[in-house]
Amino acid sequence: HLLTKEGISIDEINRTKTHLKARFLLDMEGTEEYMDLIGRMELFAHKERSLKDIVDKIDRITEESVNQVISLCFSEKKCAMAFVGDITEEEAESHYKRFVQGL
Repeated sequence: HLLTKEGISIDEINRTKTHLKARFLLDMEGTEEYMDLIGRMELFAHKERSLKDIVDKIDRITEESVNQVISLCFSEKKCAMAFVGDITEEEAESHYKRFVQGL
């Protein structure tokens, strides 16, 4: 419950934004990655954005918006779990309970 109760701190968000921007810009040094980005933008957004536009969008991420997504995604009512392999119903329930308690 720590994540949903306390959320993510502004320091953690800023570190993550810096990492995300650096990783994104390093990835764009390769021609294949850049062409892939242009293709995805055309397919999904139907427009091309500059690298600066994308970095600016990352910069606009706020503590409030991140914590809103956390509360939406990590709600006990919205959690589901799937298991592959030989597992009993009791084991599945036990794993699910531990998972939900950790939210």
